[in-house]
Formats: sequence, structure tokens, C-alpha cells
Amino acid sequence: MNKQFELLTEYTSAGFAIAKDPLSGKVCILEGDCAIFVTEYEDIWYEYPKGTFFHPLTWITPDRMAFFRNGYWGVRKPDGEIVIPDEFETIVNYKQSGYLIVRDKKGKVGCVDKDFKCIFPCEFEWIPLRKKLDKMLSNPTI
Repeated sequence: MNKQFELLTEYTSAGFAIAKDPLSGKVCILEGDCAIFVTEYEDIWYEYPKGTFFHPLTWITPDRMAFFRNGYWGVRKPDGEIVIPDEFETIVNYKQSGYLIVRDKKGKVGCVDKDFKCIFPCEFEWIPLRKKLDKMLSNPTI
């Protein structure tokens, strides 16, 4: 690990980490000991709404990072390329399956893969979608 960066997360199984560059004050993404993307963030903690703190950058899969901007979540590759636009209220990795549950601005949920390929459109409530995903995951030929 290059000592010029302050690690903010452990390295993922894909070899990426979130770190802070003490010279610029910006949070960046490391691959090995090289910064491959400098984010717009200056800290790993974010306050939104006032009095509520959370991480605006989090590894959602070993090679995809969820990011929070302007009140919504999106997903980036480690090099900064946005693969899921920041227009969702929630994005979670369902049971570490690699499938991502997304909740849209209308409160409906759907499922996409890490590259935003639609598995189920945002037209479900949580429980019916979870049942569809569990069935699909238990029998991948469906």
C-alpha cells in the first residue's frame, strides 16, 4: 500500500479500495496502490438530511461502488464510469447475489444486474419482488 493515501475501506476481493489523498483532500479509488479515480467527495462521511450521517460511497459488489449525489443513489465502476444513474432512492445487493434491488422515486422496486441490465422492472412492492428473486435464484433456469 502506498503510504501517500489514507485507506478508508479494506480492499475488495477485486482489488479496489476507497482512500483519501491527503494532498488534495479528495476521496479516491485505489487499484493496488494507484489512484484510478478521484471523486468529488472530500470525506467518507456525508450529512443528509441534517443530523444524519452515512457513507456516500460504498462497495455494493467487489467491483461496483454505490454513490450518493443530490439525494439519490447510483453505481459506478472503480474508474468512475457511471453504470447506474443516480436516480434511485435505494440500491442494495440482494443477498450478495450480484443482483441489485433498486427503488425508484415512486417507491416501486425492481432488480438490475451490476451493469444496469433489467432483470425485473420497477413495478413491484418489496415482498413480491423478493419472492420472484428467491425463486429465480433457487432455480436459475426460470
